[in-house]
Amino acid sequence: YTNKKFILDYDLNYEKIMAIFSNNKLSNNIVLVFDISINLSNSEINNIINALGDRKIYVINNKYNIKDKENVILLDFDFDKYLLFDNFHINDEGKKELFHIIKNNIML
Repeated sequence: YTNKKFILDYDLNYEKIMAIFSNNKLSNNIVLVFDISINLSNSEINNIINALGDRKIYVINNKYNIKDKENVILLDFDFDKYLLFDNFHINDEGKKELFHIIKNNIML
């Protein structure tokens, strides 16, 4: 996020992500949440992480195979466990769990 503001985009794709990073106004701490709604390849995910350089990157994920890097911390979250009936959005319990993962593991 930039200046402690989250960037939310429900039509997010690889090109939009790379454009956000190209403006170079990002914090030194980055939180990436890859849920089931983001349709990117493993290669694109790893390119995104590489484009962030040496920033501290926290990745909340259970879908992608992310290459080990010293500045990347992987945090597991079972999105499937918390899905609503639409099999797309997470329920209130899942939102709370995701919040706790971020609160307890990420020091910004």
